[in-house]
Amino acid sequence: MKKWILIFIAIFISGAAAGAERTVNLTIGYKNVCFGGLPRPAISINQQVPGPTLHFKQGDTVTINVTNLMEKETALHWHGVLVPWQMDGVKGVNQNGIKHGETFKYKFKIEQSGTYWYHAHAGLQEQQGLYGAFVIDPLKKPSYHYNKDFVVVLSDWINTNPDQVLRNLKKSGEYYSPRFPLQSSLARFIHDYRKSTPIEREYLLDDYKMMQQMRMGIYDFSDVAYNAFLLNGRNNASPWQELVKPGDVVRLRFIGAGTSTIFHVKIPGYVMRMVHVQGNDIKPVNMNDFTIAPGETYDVLVTVQKNNPAIIYAESQDTSGAAYGALITSPNQTVNYKAVKPFPTPLPVTRTMMEAMMGDKFEQGDDAGAETHSNHDMGMGHNMNMSHGASVHAGMEHMDMGDDMKMDHGNSEHGPMMMDMPVESTIFGDKITKPTTNTFTTSTDIKYKNFKAAVPTNDPHKPVDGVINMELFGYMDKYVWFINGVPEYNAKPIILHPGKRYRFVFTNTSMMHHPMHIHGHWFILRKGNGAYDPLLHTIDVPPGATITADVDTDASGQWIFHCHFLYHMFSGMTRIFQYSTLIELMDNQIKPENEIRNTAYINRPIVRVDEVRPLNKKLIHHPMPHLEGFWLASFIDAAVDPVKNLQKITYRGLYGTDFNKLDLFVNEAEIENGSIGNADIDIFYWHSLWQFWNVKGGLNYFYRPAAKPFWQPGIGVEGLFPYFIEIDARGYLYSGSAKLDIELSRDTQITNNFFIGLDVRGIMATKTVPSAILGSGLNQMQYSIRPFYRLMPGLSIFVEYEVDQYYGAYKNLLLASGNSADANNFTVGLSMIL
Repeated sequence: MKKWILIFIAIFISGAAAGAERTVNLTIGYKNVCFGGLPRPAISINQQVPGPTLHFKQGDTVTINVTNLMEKETALHWHGVLVPWQMDGVKGVNQNGIKHGETFKYKFKIEQSGTYWYHAHAGLQEQQGLYGAFVIDPLKKPSYHYNKDFVVVLSDWINTNPDQVLRNLKKSGEYYSPRFPLQSSLARFIHDYRKSTPIEREYLLDDYKMMQQMRMGIYDFSDVAYNAFLLNGRNNASPWQELVKPGDVVRLRFIGAGTSTIFHVKIPGYVMRMVHVQGNDIKPVNMNDFTIAPGETYDVLVTVQKNNPAIIYAESQDTSGAAYGALITSPNQTVNYKAVKPFPTPLPVTRTMMEAMMGDKFEQGDDAGAETHSNHDMGMGHNMNMSHGASVHAGMEHMDMGDDMKMDHGNSEHGPMMMDMPVESTIFGDKITKPTTNTFTTSTDIKYKNFKAAVPTNDPHKPVDGVINMELFGYMDKYVWFINGVPEYNAKPIILHPGKRYRFVFTNTSMMHHPMHIHGHWFILRKGNGAYDPLLHTIDVPPGATITADVDTDASGQWIFHCHFLYHMFSGMTRIFQYSTLIELMDNQIKPENEIRNTAYINRPIVRVDEVRPLNKKLIHHPMPHLEGFWLASFIDAAVDPVKNLQKITYRGLYGTDFNKLDLFVNEAEIENGSIGNADIDIFYWHSLWQFWNVKGGLNYFYRPAAKPFWQPGIGVEGLFPYFIEIDARGYLYSGSAKLDIELSRDTQITNNFFIGLDVRGIMATKTVPSAILGSGLNQMQYSIRPFYRLMPGLSIFVEYEVDQYYGAYKNLLLASGNSADANNFTVGLSMIL
């Protein structure tokens, strides 16, 4: 009898280790929600936002049937879970979209454990609620103890349809600036300066001057202003709460499901013990607060104290709002959420960027076994102008600063800080180079600096077969984001070979964080711990930082790699990695691989499965999740001078792709007393040369004040100088006379939404043409001052005082035709982006 009991126990244990067959049915459809104060349609999973938590055990073989009830196609990605490449769930890379009424079967064996999540990888559906938690229990209990376990999903919500959000950003990268509380205004600078010590004032002056010289804002944290921040799908009108008891040890699994929001998290009165990062255990680290970027997961332990509620407070990094919830110790317990103090105002991005670029760095070989890092921690707009596009957060390496830019604060603990910055980037296009040294460089002032894996994660002595440099930056005003100077739609897949180690070197030369996520693989974050360097599937690369991570190619097929800021990903900061064996498979040179096995390292299975279903040759030959878009933008100034019965309108329409557009421009068309006084239109081809400069050319239709309308060819250049001085210069040729129309302007931000604009415009020609009302020499000078206030994204009100002075032959022609020789106008009006 005893023998049979032992046999039964052995069979039970082996069966448990082998895992169970699990089937889950998910239905994707719409659900009306009121997260942001207005009823709006969200995308739900089984009528839930977030979707249901999928809870499995290591070793399970799961079948997830996804049925799509939406009219648009969808796909689901299992974030951080290593699966056969055809099961990864990226529309346009691993599968065609799931059409309306269809059911797609995702099937894979789970060889991992830990906290993960899942979300849409089709269009911008993630922004509308298509995400949920994915928790896998390990076969062996962890070394740390807890008796309560809760998932905490942090996300953001906007009432505007996300497709429209992207269209708005393409019109102006600063479209949502009116809603941000932190902006680079003169009033804020004066406020901070008055409150600062002499040393801090020196830093502030450096920050402000740097912003002016580099044409960027010092508080660039976000692109999108959200209507609500959610914790487990609950807004602050009805916060999430769970019942616990004093003495409970609670595991909180934080999931960064924000689309563009980095959350700063704390539980006031508690020290959190972080034990698990992105699916992997680490040596426990105590912390009072932490930041979580989109795509990241962090598990912390808290021990409930007394009978007081433990408030979970997650503030957006741009300080525009927060999500919160609580662990309560009795039903109906009163929770005073308003008693939580917000985090201190974050340091300007320019400050943290300079510290990251000039501070200490890890520079060690692969066999390094000890962590070294610095002993200090870092604290963690331009208006719409009708004829120009000004960027205020953009690639640092693309700032025109002369030959070099040098800073010397003189008071740094590291001594004087000096930096030489090239005018142009040196990296264009994706290249894999041979390693020339066995060392690596990683900035120390990153949030991962104290993380050390709980168990060995890799063989640090494995040779590096290739180095892939990844420079991250963007053209903010055009809202195009790059890796190595190339947007996704202009890049070819990067070819990797199986069984190799590649070294990724991230350099963030932009003013924003970029949480870079790799599918189907782990990053081994190189920071000096050798075999105990942590495994990450998402690395948050802060401005100015350099981070090195190794990737072992333990998979097959093709995979996407991207920034997990959703709109950055969709606007170019994406790449495809393709295994060389897939190309050989398509050419019938090899047979499909079918290998799934564990390795000596936890959570690092080898998954090489080439053919779960018939291969889609179109996806392999042309993998492209996000196509180049065609964008429409209209900028309108409409003004009136009620005293003179004068109406003025300036219109600019830009229609086309990111770098090539049709440009329609009507500059200050005037109607006075019912008669058209000035009117002409440029019909130009517009091309972006680089971040701050564009050229254009085509035809101009000149209607008034000419005696008879005519067509003339024209060319032009527009751009942004340091100190936010904009230029629009256009030249025309008619009847042997060359005309130059040049305009310089600058808008100074006084408060968050109040600006004062100054504008000087001059017109000159080489020859008098009476029929065109064109005189030789200087024709006209125009001076204007325009205070304006941004009421909301895309809408400003303004008053303008304009002085026009006429000269020489042009003045005589005007007098002969019965017009005035000068004009002063006081107008009020609206500026709109449509």
